[in-house]
Amino acid sequence: MLDIPKFKTRPKPSRYLITKIIVLFFLGILLYIGIYVNYWVVGSAIPEILNGIFIAGIIMLLALEIILCYVKYSQYYYLFYNQRVELRELKVSSIDYSRIVKLSFDDNLIDKWFKTSTIILQLDDASNKMIKIRHITNGNQIYFFLQKAGHRY
Repeated sequence: MLDIPKFKTRPKPSRYLITKIIVLFFLGILLYIGIYVNYWVVGSAIPEILNGIFIAGIIMLLALEIILCYVKYSQYYYLFYNQRVELRELKVSSIDYSRIVKLSFDDNLIDKWFKTSTIILQLDDASNKMIKIRHITNGNQIYFFLQKAGHRY
């Protein structure tokens, strides 16, 4: 018999990107401040040509990271069956619901803005491994489905 998933969802790549952009923007500012301070300590000013190269380089790195991040996360998706969940990220993994000991739901301010949420699965391994299914759009429905399917948490 063919096993058909009850839910198929994917994360919103734009939700991943917003936090990545904010972090990279501030790291770029710190890099520029570090370069400025080095020139200031020596007692000279940053030459205009180097100033433009630094800023253009930071912008290009930011744009490259955005493109790579978008391509990476747009390939992720999750399949929820009656007895297991398949995580298709960088590698494919399957988790039986019987292995889940604790189930949590999380949505912060940015998640509410993007209408996404995160489901956290704590497994029964000795390491207390936690799997986070991040930034999915129909997290409420999936969370209640997992509660009914697991019956333990």
